[in-house]
Order: sequence, then C-alpha cells, then structure tokens
Amino acid sequence: MTENSNGVVILITLLNILVYKLHKLQEAQQKRRLPLSVGLLCKRFSLGDIKSATNDFKEELVIGKGGFGIVYKGIIDFKDRFVAIKRSKSMSKQGCKEFITEIKMLTQVQHSHIVSLIGYCDDCEEMILVYDYLASGSLADRLHKRVRKGDTSLPSLTWVQRLKICIGAAHGLDYLHTGTGIKDRVIHRDVKTSNILLDENLAAKISDFGLSKTGPANQTCTYCYLRSCVEDQQWIKVCLKSKLV
Repeated sequence: MTENSNGVVILITLLNILVYKLHKLQEAQQKRRLPLSVGLLCKRFSLGDIKSATNDFKEELVIGKGGFGIVYKGIIDFKDRFVAIKRSKSMSKQGCKEFITEIKMLTQVQHSHIVSLIGYCDDCEEMILVYDYLASGSLADRLHKRVRKGDTSLPSLTWVQRLKICIGAAHGLDYLHTGTGIKDRVIHRDVKTSNILLDENLAAKISDFGLSKTGPANQTCTYCYLRSCVEDQQWIKVCLKSKLV
C-alpha cells in the first residue's frame, strides 16, 4: 500500500513538472510571436531559404561579425538579388526582444537614409534578419579598417564624402525624431559608425534598431527625449574628427 502511494506521488510530481515545462515553453513562444500585421508587411523566410541563400552559412560569405552574431552576403529571388543576412547567436530573452523590436520598427519606417528590411526567419529557434545588401559596408570599416587591419584596398574618404555621409544620416535621424510619416517618433539609442551603412554611392543608411524606443509624435519634447536625440547624434562629431591614413 505504501509503495503504491509513493508511486502515485512520484507520478503526480513528474506530471506537474511536465506541465510546468510546457507552460514555460508556451510562454517563451508567445513572447517571440510576431503580430499578424508584421507578417503582412515583411516576408517570412524559411530556414531552408536562408541556407540556400548563404550556401549553408558558408564562411567565405561572411561580411561582418559582432556581439549580435554574424552577417552573411546572400542571394535570393531567383539568384538576382544580393542581400545581407544577419544571424543572431542565440535565442536569449534580450536577443529575442531586440529581434522583434527591429522587425516592428523597420516595417513602420521608410526613408532613403534608413536601411530596408526585406524579411526575417524564426524557424527552429533562429533569429535571422534579411536586409538590402549595401556594397560599401559600414562607416566604421571605411574610417578604421585601413588602420586596424592594414586593408589598403579601401580608399580614404574625402572630407566632402564624410560630410555627405553625416548629412545623410542626420536626415534619417531627423525623420525618426520628428515622426515624419509615421504615428510615433523613434529614438534609435545606438547610433555609431558601425551602425551607419553605405551603399555603392556612399549614401548613408541607419541600421540596427534593436535598442530603439518610440514615443508619441505629437508630444512636446521632454528633457529625456532631447538628451536621447543628442546622444544619437554624437557620432557625427566623431566621424568628422576621425583621422585617416
């Protein structure tokens, strides 16, 4: 009788643990679930599509690495469109939050100086974003790669080019800060030279909106908001003062 009772207790305990684990898994999936509106505005790629575009994440196609993960150059749409594919390292809670924020934000804004999001992939716990490919890389590379890695294949930026890049990115920030064309104003909160990308004509494109926040566009600017705007644009001074070799 005692053995039967112990067996029942153990069985109930195991069932409770299983129910708890399933509940936590459901919560995690719910947090990652994207709104239906996002799916309508942004294409969802399968993991198979992404592997095909990057030749199964081939090392030779890596064009960038960082704390967020790895960026690959890929080809989609019947092999005639180059894209940049950012694959995050893990499904951490913070990474998941930034992944969803980036998608929501870039499906709302459209501007010539903001990077264009093509789609995303969340198959098999992956967090992958697909962007338009920008041939000239990041401003950070153009300013510092020659010095840090001895890469002399990148020509030095002239002062006129650097000023053009600063003005272009400032136009993008002004669009975000004033809420032009969208319901809310956007504070990027992570503007730096590595998040300013350049196309083949060296036009600036603001990228990486994972840390961005929104606020009502019709609200009078507060001190905190103004301070955030100033922080967003500190990189301009750094860019103009950078010395090239």
